[in-house]
Amino acid sequence: MTTLRHLLISLLLSGLFCFGTPLLLLGSLLILLLGLQTVPGMAAIATVGLTQLLEFLKIFGNGNLWEGLWVIGLSWGLVGVLFDLYIFCQYQMGEGTSHQ
Repeated sequence: MTTLRHLLISLLLSGLFCFGTPLLLLGSLLILLLGLQTVPGMAAIATVGLTQLLEFLKIFGNGNLWEGLWVIGLSWGLVGVLFDLYIFCQYQMGEGTSHQ
């Protein structure tokens, strides 16, 4: 029973971390570009970068920025959970331990 509990806790944590990572990265990039728009020499470059980032999110969200963020976050979270589950299964089969 403790093995199942450890698996569920591990899956939950890896899912949360993998979900939050792209949101933090994209949010940081968005804040950086918004901040660079106030710098006189960088305003044009920041505007182009901001436009590209928003279009990128609209592509994944069918025209909606927030839906694009959710899709990217959920995709990364699912991949993180699958990797964690794979490692857990490998460890349970004995390939994760050293046999000496």
